[in-house]
Amino acid sequence: MKFLSWLVGVPFAAIVLLFALSNRQSVILALWPFEDGLAVPVFFTVLAPLLLGFVIGAAVAGGAGLKHRRAARRNAKRADALERQLQGLAAGTAGSSPLPALPASTPKAGST
Repeated sequence: MKFLSWLVGVPFAAIVLLFALSNRQSVILALWPFEDGLAVPVFFTVLAPLLLGFVIGAAVAGGAGLKHRRAARRNAKRADALERQLQGLAAGTAGSSPLPALPASTPKAGST
């Protein structure tokens, strides 16, 4: 899996770098109610929204898994507590039978 991430990540990074180096011309970004624009390189106008989308997507994905991670952490703590309790019971009853003795059965009335 790590090899696959390198296999995809390195060419993608190279493409992004080549794109940034090839598109260094300035463009003016203007927003309608404002008169002045902002001069930025072309690659910034493409890569900044991609980076922003990546960060927002990571935040949304992390937030969606928060409930499940919290439940897993709670269940792990409960399992550890039950394991310690079981070990304590096993240490306290090491010499005796692990199960209590069953009461003797009595014959039912009418049976022979």
